[in-house]
Amino acid sequence: MKGALFILLTTVLSVLAEQKFAVEPEDVSAVVGSHVTLPCKVISKHGMLQWTKDDFGLGTHRNLSAFERYSMIGNDEDGDFSLKIESVNLDDDAKFQCQVSPSEGKLQAFLGSLIFGESSSLLWWCGTSLVVIGVVLMTTDQSADHTSKVK
Repeated sequence: MKGALFILLTTVLSVLAEQKFAVEPEDVSAVVGSHVTLPCKVISKHGMLQWTKDDFGLGTHRNLSAFERYSMIGNDEDGDFSLKIESVNLDDDAKFQCQVSPSEGKLQAFLGSLIFGESSSLLWWCGTSLVVIGVVLMTTDQSADHTSKVK
């Protein structure tokens, strides 16, 4: 009888403490040179967490020392393990994943490719005056319509 109670209690506790994503990474647009945060929040984290870039592990510690522009921000108590990317550049056009690995399996959240653009001003020369009349966003996304639009 005590053995059955122990198994039942263990099953209930493992269901109650099931880790899951509260906030998953989502597609993000970024301008080259800007900063961006990719959200990842985990409830009841009891496994090892890491971010990957194109399936390459960035590290399991908040200080991703091998990648000086990347850091995990937030705090363990809130389960916030968001990835901050500083000075975004074209090398960051990648698939990022927030992964939590318990002993029984792995939870994954996928981030599609970042869309990078470069802001440039469309200038109109009017006599000796220089007038800014709009901003053009040029993306490097190969599937995007390459027609520039003035906003």
